[in-house]
Amino acid sequence: MISSNKKLIIGLILLIMAGTIVYAIYSDHEYVIENHVSFSLHNDDEIKHEVLVEIFDSTNTSVFKETYIVAPGDEIYPARLKKEEGAYRIEVTLDDNTNNTYIGELYSEYHDYIHITGVSDQPFMVETAE
Repeated sequence: MISSNKKLIIGLILLIMAGTIVYAIYSDHEYVIENHVSFSLHNDDEIKHEVLVEIFDSTNTSVFKETYIVAPGDEIYPARLKKEEGAYRIEVTLDDNTNNTYIGELYSEYHDYIHITGVSDQPFMVETAE
């Protein structure tokens, strides 16, 4: 006959093993961010800005277009866009002024942080993270 302490230990071991297996299956980072395009806007300036973000696919077709009002100090994290894996072109225009436009590549496996600097000769600073 197995004592209640041994049953408890065997139960805990089985629970830990099951948890480890589930974690191993679902913890793959590529599984989590695969087929998503993401970016965020951060207003580091002292005034609010209107920011137009447009994303184009490899055939130069617009797949996303949205305008945001970003107050000083605000950070906006739009929902990830479910898209095909690969490279996209992102265009970010500040205050409806085409002279203040950032054009860059956006990849489905990375997240771009777009900082509005408020500096006239370089209105954007972009950081990319995995």
